[in-house]
Amino acid sequence: MGYSFDDFIYDAKKAIDKMGEKTGAAVEYSKTQVEKAQLKGKLREKYCDLGKLCYEMHERDIDYTGSMKKLLEQIREIETQIEEADIMLGVPKICPLCGTKNAADNTYCTKCGEKLK
Repeated sequence: MGYSFDDFIYDAKKAIDKMGEKTGAAVEYSKTQVEKAQLKGKLREKYCDLGKLCYEMHERDIDYTGSMKKLLEQIREIETQIEEADIMLGVPKICPLCGTKNAADNTYCTKCGEKLK
């Protein structure tokens, strides 16, 4: 028996489904890239706010320790969100000790065992 029209329809449907999956993955990747860029912008703002508080503390001798602690918590949260985005994007982690590229979800370096950030 040969290749029938039904076989053609079945193969075409499989190909279209596969393209849909790839398109969906590309859209998710793009969305994650945009979210990461937005998080980096927020992080820069928080660092600026922290710098302003430090300056005010120095210049006016006012204690903003509580506000600084809140900002530091927000900074840590944003950094965690950026790390999660990097994992989703598959961005490799570079070992701070030996410089080896490691998988995005690794906790320790595969070459030297150093804890990765």
